[in-house]
Amino acid sequence: MEKKGIGIIGLAHWYWAYGCAYSIAMSPIAELAAICDIAEERARKMAEVYGARRYYKNYEELLRDPEVEAVIITASTDMHDEVALAAARAGKDILIGKPISRTLQGAERTIKEVEKAGVKLMAMATGPSQGDRIKKLIDEGVIGKPYVVHSSLLATPPLCEPGLNKPGWFADPQKAPGGGFIDHAIYAVGKLRWYFASEVKRVYAEMGKFVYKDWEVEDHGMAILKFENGAIATLEATFTAPDRTHGGMMIIGTEGEIELKGNMISIWSKKEPYKERQSFEILPPNPVYDKTYAEVAIPTPPYVAGYKPTVDEFLNYITTGKEPMGTPEDAKISLEVCLAAYESVRIGGVVELPLKSEVDVATILKSL
Repeated sequence: MEKKGIGIIGLAHWYWAYGCAYSIAMSPIAELAAICDIAEERARKMAEVYGARRYYKNYEELLRDPEVEAVIITASTDMHDEVALAAARAGKDILIGKPISRTLQGAERTIKEVEKAGVKLMAMATGPSQGDRIKKLIDEGVIGKPYVVHSSLLATPPLCEPGLNKPGWFADPQKAPGGGFIDHAIYAVGKLRWYFASEVKRVYAEMGKFVYKDWEVEDHGMAILKFENGAIATLEATFTAPDRTHGGMMIIGTEGEIELKGNMISIWSKKEPYKERQSFEILPPNPVYDKTYAEVAIPTPPYVAGYKPTVDEFLNYITTGKEPMGTPEDAKISLEVCLAAYESVRIGGVVELPLKSEVDVATILKSL
């Protein structure tokens, strides 16, 4: 099979960019055709490390490259709409970063333009990955019907570049979709919709600047979500962890509980064989994947095991046509739920979904 030529546009969201580049370099069905970043030297270095054929400073040049068949957009979130529309019009399949846009209007426009162009679009953080162990256990009825979830992810402050101890665009409300809350809550929202098999009905949230008071975005946020089927979730996401990112999720059902902490899952149930609590570890994929270090001697970026399933699903989508579990519409819905949390902060009360107007996150954060 001829390998698909993939281009990466924007290295601002470098956590994802490096993970994607590594996963493509290790893939048997794709290769890095080009990398683009406004900081040309950064693009050159990354292209050299991960074996991209070319590098560009302007994404328009990359989109004109005939060897680029699909693109992964890991630019700052404010660039998502512009780049995605240009990629669609250039006939490139697209994997877009999270969230899909800073605004619902932007998300809707991207989805429509992609449909019009007839290219494939996949968004990051739309729900569980293929083979998600928790969803499998829920579907098997191990804990009965889930009705409450407590989700918490306390993250370390974001770095604008590896080793550079400042947040950069991640703390700029004109470029980022928000701060510590949406940056990781968007993952949980996507999963909860699948775990509960229901849509969010209303949201109440509180946010603040507790540790990084000079930042223009919140560093800690908490929300309560009520679902249409009556299920409830508490959702916490932050930028305040002092040393390393950590968190977990407790799923409570009518027949038992599932607790996820790091790579460990614990199950207690009224049903066999879990009447006595059992715990086991979810082992991440082998970091070498399908090749050995002797074949591809490239550095392994942080958290790469978390990015590979998304990249693999995208590559499978554009090569076989098999649609991913999560759709662009799912990505838009997750964005809407998170935006409702910011709107709740603005009004100091409960927000009903769907939203009736756009949410100006940057202005809301000024009041914190």
